[in-house]
Order: sequence, then C-alpha cells, then structure tokens
Amino acid sequence: MRASLYQASDRANHLTDEILITAGGFIGQLPRPSPTLIGYRDSPPWSVAELRELFEQQA
Repeated sequence: MRASLYQASDRANHLTDEILITAGGFIGQLPRPSPTLIGYRDSPPWSVAELRELFEQQA
C-alpha cells in the first residue's frame, strides 16, 4: 500500500514508463520490453492475410 502511495506522489515523478512490482517485502522493477522486427515495407498497409502469415512465421 505504501509503495503505491509513493508511486502516486510527486516524489516519484522520475518513475515514468516503469513497470514495478511489490509483494510483501519485495520491490522489483521489470525490464522494459523492446520491439522485435517481424516485417517491414514501404508500400501500402499490410493485408490481414499478410499479417497472419508474418505472425505464424514467428510461432
């Protein structure tokens, strides 16, 4: 409870875009996710079929 009060306070204004977890006496910070390129093109938008194929290749 106190950790969430701190996060909501002005004193925690440096904690932007952070994922934090608290449980009992544990306080942790999760690493920021980074995007993985699965496709790129300069032409018009991807079709649903093309997107499905790209995502299936990743599975």
